[in-house]
Amino acid sequence: MLVVTYYIIGIAFFIAQVYFSKWWMARHAYGPLEWLWRSLTYLKAQRWKRDQNEIVAATRVYEAVT
Repeated sequence: MLVVTYYIIGIAFFIAQVYFSKWWMARHAYGPLEWLWRSLTYLKAQRWKRDQNEIVAATRVYEAVT
């Protein structure tokens, strides 16, 4: 019974990550670790948020997928 509970928790966590990732990437240019990696590589803080035109386009993609 305990193993089944772990599987259910794992699947629920995975599904939550998928939806959170779609939401995050619709609004931000990069994920948090990718932003940090790029900033360290280029020795310059990269842009964090998408501009308004990118948000509109990403929202359309998000709505088409869901």
